[in-house]
Amino acid sequence: MSNKASAAILGVSIIAATATYTVPHWINERSNQNILETTVGGVRLGKVYSESLKAKLIIKNAETGDVFIEVDENADSVYKVAKDRFVGLIKLTNEGKDEKDKITVDTASFKQNMTVTLTIYAAYRSEYQPLYSLTLGEDESTATVGASVNGVLQQAQAQCDKAIQNFRASGQILKLE
Repeated sequence: MSNKASAAILGVSIIAATATYTVPHWINERSNQNILETTVGGVRLGKVYSESLKAKLIIKNAETGDVFIEVDENADSVYKVAKDRFVGLIKLTNEGKDEKDKITVDTASFKQNMTVTLTIYAAYRSEYQPLYSLTLGEDESTATVGASVNGVLQQAQAQCDKAIQNFRASGQILKLE
């Protein structure tokens, strides 16, 4: 065999060995890009470092749009955070009032129609999108005059709890690294 033939065989062998080694790695990298398909196209996240379920609750005056309470937290703590903010509002309202005239979390009700918007979303920290939010659902309802504020907050948490159960049952959405 000539030197040229030996060199050609050796060259082809090196290329084949390299391809055998790198192609599976390339295929694996390509399949682990965690691409989310949205209504406006795909979003490439790459390696996902964290995925959490969040909720944004906004209660605002239906006529004026003035925000009464706004919370953007982990879905499992929406009620707690919203109630804490509500307690702060109650304290301000009760300042200087006689004990018999003070309102409590359990007795407070809306004096105007309120729009309640609850948005459930998955929040990601990832390789290509440091912070990305994927809206999973949004619900808008009206709390009428006389509706219990605490009842509305509890209802929002119940919706969050249901979303948490669905999120966990589905094994979350993406493969985490």
